Amino acid sequence: MDIAETSQEPQICSLSGRFTFKDNDAFLQAIRDFVARPAKHLVLDLSQLEFIDSFALGLFLVATEMAEAADKMVTVRNPQGPVRRLFRLSRLEQVLHIEDSIESAPMPTAAPPQNLRQDLQISGLIELEPGVMSVELSGRFTFADHAAFQHLMDCVKPEAIRDLHVGLSGLDFMDSAGLSMLLVIRDELEARNGKLVLVSPRGKVMQLLRLSSVDTVVSIIDAPKTA
Repeated sequence: MDIAETSQEPQICSLSGRFTFKDNDAFLQAIRDFVARPAKHLVLDLSQLEFIDSFALGLFLVATEMAEAADKMVTVRNPQGPVRRLFRLSRLEQVLHIEDSIESAPMPTAAPPQNLRQDLQISGLIELEPGVMSVELSGRFTFADHAAFQHLMDCVKPEAIRDLHVGLSGLDFMDSAGLSMLLVIRDELEARNGKLVLVSPRGKVMQLLRLSSVDTVVSIIDAPKTA
C-alpha cells in the first residue's frame, strides 16, 4: 500500500493499492505523525484503495482511538468497490466518521440469535508482581468489541504497569481486527520498555497467531501448571 500525506488542515492521507497486515507499521506511524502535529482533523482518503483485509479493517478503529485520545478526529472518505462493500458489511459507520458513504445504503436489520454471545468478556486485573499485571479474555474478540478494546487500553495506560499478561485460554475466537488491537497494546507497553505476553492461546486463536506470524514478535507462553 502507498500512503501520500498533506500537511494542510484537515490533513489528508491518501491510501492506494492493497491494505493488509503487512502495512500495519506504516499505517500506524502515519497516525502517530498526525497525532504529533498541530492539525486536529485527519481525512483518510480511500478512493484509490483497491483492497483491504479484515486485519487492516481493525486498524481504522485503532486510528480513531489514537486520535480521540489526543482530542483529534479521523474521517474516512470515499471507500470504493470491494473496500466500500466490506465497510458496509462490517457496519463500521456505527463507530467511524465516514463521508460519501455507506450510510445511504440500507442494511438488513435481523437480530442475531439470542444464544450466541456477541461480546468479549474481560476479567479484573491481577498483580503478579510489582509492575506485572494479568488479565483474562474469554468469548469472542472481533472488530465489534470497540468498547472492550478501550477497556484494555485503559488497563495499560498507568505508568505503574510495565508488563501485561493476557490470558487467552477462554477465548473461543479472535479475528484479525481483534489481533490488531492487541498489537496496539503491545506498542503502548513497548514504548515504555514493557512487554505484552499472551498466555495459553488455544485452537483457532493460536492458529491465527501463527498464520499472522504474531508469535514471532509477541511472547506466547503456557500458563503455569497448578499442583
